[in-house]
Amino acid sequence: MTIPVSVVIATRNCASSLQRCIDSISAQSGVQVETIVIDGASADGTARLLAENKSRGAIADYVSEPDSGVYAAFNKGVRRAGGEWITFLGCDDVFHDRFVLRDLLSSASGRVVYGRVNLISASGEVVDTVGGPWSRESFLQGASLPHPGCLHHRSLFETRGFFDESYRIAGDYELLLRELLHSEPRFVDRLLVDMRLGGLSRNPQTVPIVLEEVIRAREAHRLGPPPAKLNRALLLSRTAAAVHALVGRRLFGVLADAGRALRGKPRVWTR
Repeated sequence: MTIPVSVVIATRNCASSLQRCIDSISAQSGVQVETIVIDGASADGTARLLAENKSRGAIADYVSEPDSGVYAAFNKGVRRAGGEWITFLGCDDVFHDRFVLRDLLSSASGRVVYGRVNLISASGEVVDTVGGPWSRESFLQGASLPHPGCLHHRSLFETRGFFDESYRIAGDYELLLRELLHSEPRFVDRLLVDMRLGGLSRNPQTVPIVLEEVIRAREAHRLGPPPAKLNRALLLSRTAAAVHALVGRRLFGVLADAGRALRGKPRVWTR
């Protein structure tokens, strides 16, 4: 009998928060779920933590070995997954409540199902919520779906292939482009995941890489020149990265939060 959902966690040197992520999966109610953890040869005790969790049945499978990045880890997880649906979490992510997967499955259709994701500051406060009803125009302009908690039917990988491991950060956008150029995802209007800020896609030094990879994915799928909005975002991100490198994280945070306040947005960097 096929397992309804496989949850794949990619991690490296994240033992301090990984257990919370695993526990949030174990707490899921009303659905059969397997947890697969792909560890990139951590040196912080992660392998021992994973062995303990497997021995007590909290995870179904894990591997701890060097890899080339998050999409190599995700691909390893997909190959091990037995679920009809597959979703992906980072080691700092947790499901918002214990009925997330049950509610997603009850509304599932097509091959991609997504919802809303809370962005959580270092102090544990919600600073933003991302995800909303499907807009093909926004997606094709580079606004990807919030990936944590997004369900992918296993037939998506059988039909469209695996993550392109040549991407460092925007490989999920490129994979979804392969599918959503020809179909539409299902949006479920509820919170799925609480995601800690601070990962690669939110680092001032790597945000330009994200946008450059989005542009590269668009070019690979012959979507034409980047829209003006995407070009402006890339220019601003490169400016922010230069300021961050010049003044350091602390002063950059003060300046960035001042700019957010002027736009009516909550502080992120100085909380």
